[in-house]
Amino acid sequence: REDARKGGLKGLVEAERSAQSWERSDEFEGGLEAWRGHAVEAVLGVTVGAAALRWDELGFKYVQTNGAAKASYEDDRWSEIRFDEEPTITMHVAATALHYGQTCFEGLKAFATTDGGVKLFRPDANADRMRRSAERLMMPTLPEELFVDACKIATKNNVEFVPPHGTGGALYLRPLLLGTSPRIGVAPSSEAAFLVIATPVGDYYKGAFKPVTAKVVDNYDRAAPRGLGSVKTAANYAADMLPSLTNKKLGFDISLYLDPKENKYIEEFGTSNFAMIKGDTFITPKSNSILASITNDSVQKIAPSLGLKVERRPIHIDELDEADEVAAIGTAVVLTPVTKLMYKDRIIQIGDKPEQPGPIFSEIYCRMRAIQTGDLADEHCWMADVCE
Repeated sequence: REDARKGGLKGLVEAERSAQSWERSDEFEGGLEAWRGHAVEAVLGVTVGAAALRWDELGFKYVQTNGAAKASYEDDRWSEIRFDEEPTITMHVAATALHYGQTCFEGLKAFATTDGGVKLFRPDANADRMRRSAERLMMPTLPEELFVDACKIATKNNVEFVPPHGTGGALYLRPLLLGTSPRIGVAPSSEAAFLVIATPVGDYYKGAFKPVTAKVVDNYDRAAPRGLGSVKTAANYAADMLPSLTNKKLGFDISLYLDPKENKYIEEFGTSNFAMIKGDTFITPKSNSILASITNDSVQKIAPSLGLKVERRPIHIDELDEADEVAAIGTAVVLTPVTKLMYKDRIIQIGDKPEQPGPIFSEIYCRMRAIQTGDLADEHCWMADVCE
């Protein structure tokens, strides 16, 4: 533990070598696995999962934690990041975030890893996507370093809420950028508030890695052809609420949108990207009105290692009949199999066993989760240690 204190989690390898000789001794009760569980405590003084919540009952809902990382943009510069225990914010009543929709956000996760650490999954990619969103909405942009540091600060100050390794959960981070200048006329804000909240989560859809059902939305559009579909802004999710809640009342778990121009090409699910397996090919839509999913991008990089070809192209709705497997892909859902879809007045069944996930997406899901938790080598260097 002293080695880890001196060298941070980079010293963990050397510390584990020393700990190997303790494995059969009484000097460190519980052996090496117990040592690993205290690795973050050695650096931060807090044990992962010390909040002792019922990790298997989390679901995907907000749980109050210690606070959020915050920064502000004024006079053409960003302030230093601070950690604030107050779960509310104060904003001018005429702020552009409230009146003109100048708001964008991100979603990423921190995982307790098998080596005793806590790591973020691809925060640099989230930083880049928020930059693109801010530019499209004419908001102050964040340097990547500030974004990633804020995520690490939010995680380290809430480490007792990180679900322990093996529980299947994660600490979900929600970076949020708000235009705060008071404006009555339509004009971009010259000031902004940035915060990163953290909350422990389990599965987005109840039942872990189990198939869900979907209904194709053919009477609403998620986004305009050249609008904000590729931007992670609040308005896109507000547009999905009515169609999705309507479909849930009909018994469908999620909604699938078609392209807004011709209404015949698959776009994405209400809160996640669409992907399907057809033979030996992983196929996902290509469109300017789709949000670029970081999880989907990761899956596309994993797919070739399974012997799959990868295609990003327009997908006609009729191709659903030829799909071997279908999945919703995103940070919140990770990868959720879809085995039954309703389009107009007919049901499309995907695969021979609708009650079971398909074999290829099952393998991709297992590999993705194993990389995130450190049980599989991080060959793409996606994981960022919060203590570095």
